[in-house]
Amino acid sequence: MIFWGLDEDDEFETWEKCEKKVRDCMVETLGLEDAGDDREIEIERAHRLGRKKVGPNSKARGIIVKFGRWKHKQRVKNAVKEKLSKDSGYKGKTRVSEDYSQELRNIRKELLDAIPSIKTENPGKKVFLNYDKVTAGRNIYKYDTCVSEVYLVTDRRQNDGNSSFGG
Repeated sequence: MIFWGLDEDDEFETWEKCEKKVRDCMVETLGLEDAGDDREIEIERAHRLGRKKVGPNSKARGIIVKFGRWKHKQRVKNAVKEKLSKDSGYKGKTRVSEDYSQELRNIRKELLDAIPSIKTENPGKKVFLNYDKVTAGRNIYKYDTCVSEVYLVTDRRQNDGNSSFGG
């Protein structure tokens, strides 16, 4: 996961400093009171992304975090969803995102761009992006990188439930 918006104070931050900043964020912003304890949320490593940019308009680089256990990551993801979502009223600068590959980031961008037209095709349906697909009601859309277009994978209303789609 990548934590964005955490202040960067030194030219070089050790992984210990980065881990402390992430743990402080988990306690103060996400409300995970026991996040300061490595037994409760194990962090294998935490470090800044890329090279530090110097200048008046430079932003703090994100801190990428590898959790020691999947369930610890899930706990943080659930807290992010609860505390940092638009619906929660959160107005701070801290954001947390998944660390996706460049290919998947490109696919997600194309799918996000297609959401307005998907909403038009599916009036009144809840539309959301989930990993590498968009779900609109019972319809699933994906992006084909070979032909550079979003397509309807399945319309489950016209399906008997025995779809071979496992996505």
